[in-house]
Amino acid sequence: MRRLNKLVLLTLLLLFVAPLLASANGEIWLDRDRARTEVGRSFEIHAETRHSGEIWWDTSDSRIADIAPDAQGHAATVRAWRPGTATVNAHFTPSGSDLVFMASCRLTVIENSNPRRAAAVRLTPESLVLGRGAVRSLTAEVFPETAVNQDVDWESSDPSTVAVNQEGVVSALKPGRAFVRVVTRDGGHRAECDVEVLDREIRVEGIVLNHASSYVIVDETRHLIAYITPENATNKKVYWSTSNRNIASVSRTGIVVGIRRGIAIISATTEDGGYVAECEMEVRDGWLDFVGGCSTSASTPAALLLVLPLVCLFFRR
Repeated sequence: MRRLNKLVLLTLLLLFVAPLLASANGEIWLDRDRARTEVGRSFEIHAETRHSGEIWWDTSDSRIADIAPDAQGHAATVRAWRPGTATVNAHFTPSGSDLVFMASCRLTVIENSNPRRAAAVRLTPESLVLGRGAVRSLTAEVFPETAVNQDVDWESSDPSTVAVNQEGVVSALKPGRAFVRVVTRDGGHRAECDVEVLDREIRVEGIVLNHASSYVIVDETRHLIAYITPENATNKKVYWSTSNRNIASVSRTGIVVGIRRGIAIISATTEDGGYVAECEMEVRDGWLDFVGGCSTSASTPAALLLVLPLVCLFFRR
């Protein structure tokens, strides 16, 4: 009987302590936890992890700063657009796990030393897939917004493949690839849009998600998948967003992270046509709701207090 009791206690300890130690030790960290820069400046930030897995990045306020990750995800370029403070977050899910670990950098963006001069330009969107004969408009924003000269010039790296006029309207002329550039007249700051032209464009007609409603545990993940119709649509690019990032966040590939208990609407919007599909995501605490919302995947004080008596009882036996 004593051996059985020890086995039960050991199982409980493993259920509590293993996740706590994993969170306490840290699975991901950044090369800086604070940064300060001016509007229009950019810098690289690097993430390191203990194991292999998926990394994705976001910011608490993309109006102040946004993120351009590299192909592997271990580094990202932070681009500052407006004065203010924002948090740059790197999320990490180890391979074969549903747990999510996060490392953050507190970013402060200050006014330019000369707010009347252009310091950067942002182009939206930054990539396009078009069928031959298609026409799209690009949007250029000059920063800081107080810059006196907001004028820009447009050019194409291959005008025979992709043409652009001085209003930013792009025309796909023949199959191939070209870069459309916008350049500020004040300072020569530039941004690019990668445009791929296919022989024939098949337009998106709709989008649905694999879940219309679902749930996720705090500090764990739920993967949403977007299905675009028709399946052979030319441009299948989808943008993900959340109605409340304090409750749930979502990566660029549809991975939802539970932040705290509540409900958030996760939306997927097609670049072609702007079709929207939504999932009502409920964020729940772990199976230990009876201790006031203590989740086994987070190193909260409540969880630690619950573990201590178990540890003492185990060693007394």
